[in-house]
Amino acid sequence: MSDSSSLPMIRGSYQRSFTGTLTLIALRAADPVLQYTLLEKGYAANALVRVGLLHPARTLALGNGIGPVPTLLMGMYSVAALRHCYWVTCTNDSTYFPPSASLFVGGFNIAASTFNTFVAAYTLSKASHLLSTPVDNFEGWVSALGWHQWVGLGMFAAGIAIEIISEESRKAFKAKPENKGKVDDTGLFGFVRHPNYLGYLLWRCGMTLATGSIPATITYGIFQFTQFAFSIPDLATYMGKKYGVQWTDYQRRVTSRMIPGIYRSTVAQVYLIYALVAIHLVLSIPLLSSLITDVEDVCLRSPNNEIEGMFKGSMFRLSHEALIGLHPRKKTFVSPSVYLAH
Repeated sequence: MSDSSSLPMIRGSYQRSFTGTLTLIALRAADPVLQYTLLEKGYAANALVRVGLLHPARTLALGNGIGPVPTLLMGMYSVAALRHCYWVTCTNDSTYFPPSASLFVGGFNIAASTFNTFVAAYTLSKASHLLSTPVDNFEGWVSALGWHQWVGLGMFAAGIAIEIISEESRKAFKAKPENKGKVDDTGLFGFVRHPNYLGYLLWRCGMTLATGSIPATITYGIFQFTQFAFSIPDLATYMGKKYGVQWTDYQRRVTSRMIPGIYRSTVAQVYLIYALVAIHLVLSIPLLSSLITDVEDVCLRSPNNEIEGMFKGSMFRLSHEALIGLHPRKKTFVSPSVYLAH
C-alpha cells in the first residue's frame, strides 16, 4: 500500500484505528461497484456525449453487459481493491491509519479508477475494428484484446507482485527480534529504497494502459511519479531521524529512490519528467485532433437549440446498452446507431 508521509497518519505506531480500517475497506469495496455501474449503465459514455467529446453514433451498440476490455478493467479494479483491503487488515502493523487517511487514500483510488473508466469509454468508442469481433468463446474474447491490454495486464501483475513482495518481506524482516532497530536492506529494498512505490506506479499505469490510451497512461504516470517525488523527501527525513547513521549508509549503498537507474539526483528525475512530457505532447496531437473532430461533428449535425439542450441533458438518452465493449454472449457486434429522445 503506497501512501504519502504528509497524510494524518502516525508511522511507527502499533495502534489500530477500527473506524479507519472499516472506512478504507468500504471505500475500496465500493470502487469496483462504481466503475461497473459507470460502464454497464453507459453513464461514462453519456457524460462524454453531454460535454461534446463523443458523438452518440459512436457510443451505442446493441446488447447487454460489458465486453472484454471493460471486463479486464473490472478484474484489475477488483484485484487492486482486495489488495488494499488485505493491506489494511493484515499487512499494516506499524502505521496508525485513521479515518482521515482512509478517506484520502480511498478517495484518491476511486478518482484514479474513474479516470480510467472514462478514458476507456472514449478509447473504445474509436475501436471500430472491434465491431465484428466474435466473442462467444475464449478465442474471440482474447482476440478482442490488443497489445495495450496485454502489456497493461503485465505491468499490473508485475506492479501488484512488487508491492506485495516488498511489503510482506519488510514485515517479515521487522518481525525478527535480531532486526529490531535496523533498516531493511534485503530483497527488493536492496535495489531501490521504495519498491512499494514502484509497484504502485507500475500497476496504476498498467491499468491506464489497458484502456488503450498511451497519452492517458503517460499523463497519469507523470502525475503519480511527481506525487511520489514530492513525498519521498519527507519520508527520507523521517527515516533519517529514526535510524540516523544507518539510514545515511543505506542511502549511500542504495542510490535509486524508486526506479532502478534513476539515482538520488533530482536533476535525473526532472529530465525523466521532461522526456515523458515531450513524448506525451507528440502522442497527444492525434488525440486532440480527434476530439476537435468529434465536437465539430456534434455542432454541424445539430441545430443551436439542440446543442444547448444537449448540455442541459434533454437531447440524448443513452440506454443501458451504451457501453462500447463487446458482449460476451453475442456472436458479433451490431453496427452502432443513434438514439435521440427529446
